[in-house]
Amino acid sequence: HFAAAKAKAAKAAEEKVAAQKAIVEKAAAEKAKEEKVLAEKAMAEKAAAEKAAAQKAAVEKAAGEITIWQHFAAAKAKAAKAAEEKVAAQKAIVEKAAAEKAKEEKVLAEKAMAEKAAAEKAAAQKAAVEKAAGEITIWQHFAAAKA
Repeated sequence: HFAAAKAKAAKAAEEKVAAQKAIVEKAAAEKAKEEKVLAEKAMAEKAAAEKAAAQKAAVEKAAGEITIWQHFAAAKAKAAKAAEEKVAAQKAIVEKAAAEKAKEEKVLAEKAMAEKAAAEKAAAQKAAVEKAAGEITIWQHFAAAKA
């Protein structure tokens, strides 16, 4: 009986050890599974963070490029405005020069007309003097003949 009881106790102890081993293995497997899940979750979070960082960098780069293009467009618009102002200034200079030339030509034309009128007046006066002189000469001849 003692040997059978001993064998039974040994078998029970083995089964207890086997059961405890199974519990430990199950716990270890569950812990390993949890750690695997946590590791996968951490990897997924890291990948998501890297993706978000890459997207943020791409957005910032695009924003920087847009800013550069905005500066370029602003500079281009400023240059176009400056060119328009230069053209307007040149046009104003040309118009002022044309107005001054027209004014000078008007003055010259008025001067020429005045000189022509003066010459015509002088010619008319000369003709009148010569006519009067001719008439005096005729009256002198007439008077001489009468005397």
